[in-house]
Amino acid sequence: MFNIVLEPYPDEIFYSWIARLCKINLSSNNLNLSSEMFGKSYINPSILYPTNLNSFISHPAIQSIYKKETVGVLIKEHTLVPFFTFFMRNEDINTLYKAIRGELRIKIDNLLGISKDASNTREIRFCDECVEEDKLKYGESYIHRFHQIPGNHVCLRHMKMLNRVSILSKSNKNKFLCLDDILDEAEGEDNISLTQEMINLAIDMKYIVSEDFVSFNLIKIIEKYDNALKLKGYKSAKGLVFGNKLTEDLKRYYSIDFLSKLDCNLNYYNRCNWINDITRNKKAVHPAKHLLFIRFLFGSVERLMHFENKYEPFGNGPWPCMNPIASHYKENVISECIVYKNRHTGKANGKFICKCGFIYTRKETDDYERDKYEISQYVEVGEQWNNKLKELLMQEKPSILKIARIMKCNESTIVRHAVKLGFKHKINRKLESNEYNLKSQTFLIEKYRNRIKEYINENPDKSRNEILKNESTAYKYLLKYDKEWMYNNLNITVKSSSCGFNYDKRDKEISKKIKVAIDYLLHLIPPIQITLASISRQIDYHMLGNKAFINKLPLTKRILEENVESKEEFRLRKNKYIAVKLLKSGVNPNFTNIARHTSINKEEYTQLKLYIDSIDIEI
Repeated sequence: MFNIVLEPYPDEIFYSWIARLCKINLSSNNLNLSSEMFGKSYINPSILYPTNLNSFISHPAIQSIYKKETVGVLIKEHTLVPFFTFFMRNEDINTLYKAIRGELRIKIDNLLGISKDASNTREIRFCDECVEEDKLKYGESYIHRFHQIPGNHVCLRHMKMLNRVSILSKSNKNKFLCLDDILDEAEGEDNISLTQEMINLAIDMKYIVSEDFVSFNLIKIIEKYDNALKLKGYKSAKGLVFGNKLTEDLKRYYSIDFLSKLDCNLNYYNRCNWINDITRNKKAVHPAKHLLFIRFLFGSVERLMHFENKYEPFGNGPWPCMNPIASHYKENVISECIVYKNRHTGKANGKFICKCGFIYTRKETDDYERDKYEISQYVEVGEQWNNKLKELLMQEKPSILKIARIMKCNESTIVRHAVKLGFKHKINRKLESNEYNLKSQTFLIEKYRNRIKEYINENPDKSRNEILKNESTAYKYLLKYDKEWMYNNLNITVKSSSCGFNYDKRDKEISKKIKVAIDYLLHLIPPIQITLASISRQIDYHMLGNKAFINKLPLTKRILEENVESKEEFRLRKNKYIAVKLLKSGVNPNFTNIARHTSINKEEYTQLKLYIDSIDIEI
């Protein structure tokens, strides 16, 4: 019978409290007593979170300590739920609470982002000095909540590495185990020394479970991620994350040993790269990975909480006035900028309003300093600009092209404003002639030739690609309508159909790179499928899917045919990896244990069993 109830100790995790209740009620059958507590015939205990709390709190013996209305206190102080909800959306938090109360049946591990981390549910971690202190103070030891946070390996109180006890065995998996009863089975951290990286991670974890972050959730973290990534240059104006640069900088920030210890290895070309999962925000991510990302971007969780720097697509004011007639041209005198979102591109647009009456817009770009003098559109030009235009138009035989150069705009802008100001008679004659007809191809060709010549004269050392980048409109137009001039002036080589391509040489080069790439991919942990796409990403060569081209490279073709995996071949290799991992951990790689880590059917396991039997002696 379950009738003796004691209060949980400070920082005691729910699992440990239930284990002590089972022990103090002198139950010879731990499973039956825990079933009585939770109102279910079968309980699968989890160290990380409770289940069926509604039934548990409804038990008369428990109600002497906790009422239904105070179940929140139990969850907050004796479970890891507050830690996990810090990295969850509100709707997922509501789902989690329903699941732990027993109102909803779901796989909670997937919701928390820990489904791939088997060590979370099969190990109990403890500090030997905490054990001694607890025994002196309470007469027994217990499992501390903070020590069980996924990814934590440090006791901050004593600045020591935590010991661990494996509990994943047939005799233990359905029981609540007291720490005193399993201390003899403890293992230390093999050749792992305490590092500042581990301490910093533990400090961030402690900060989360020690504070009350009820109103904080993943949505607010994502907003801060977005601002920080843009401010640090890891995200473009279009919202594209520069994953390669971000991954490389993270690899420099953290040591390889530390990332390996947390199973957070980084490889940009791996589809399972956790950086992609965080930045794309499409699925739940392990909290430890979020913490690594937070410390990299902000320095700590505490700094994240106080981070209020908002990304400004056009920087902080004041901004330059682009009125070429004003004495303050290109000077930072504009204090008013209205930012709005372009509904077609999703990028930010800025409307800059100067006191001189000049108003212009500009599109968001990736380099504000480089492009701060660019103008997308003239909204208003102001009285000063109009007066100058009138003055120029009143001259005898005004030249539209010269006026446009003085006003630093294109001819169509001059024509449009001249008509508005009543000077149509000054430009009609020019518009009717081929020389100034803005729609004339001859005019555009001459105009763009001059632009290209002017750019080359000012930048004689620039390549064709740089000319294309900086004068793309002129370059593309002339290449389409004035090829001969472009070939003569830019030394553009006409492609020949018989290029004399050396396929033998390319075959040897590519096949050598592919061998190295396949060897690398085969040693990735966790395993990924060897496909044409994964090999292409690894060697940065994207012609492997072109059958006509590959048929001309016999060595490359043979290596690809021998090594590219089908889905069935990859599943077998992945299952072998899991089996070996379990064997090395001292866990029986039977069907049930394999199925905990991956989807596998009986037929696949029969094939895998042959492999397991063949390596049993070697392991």
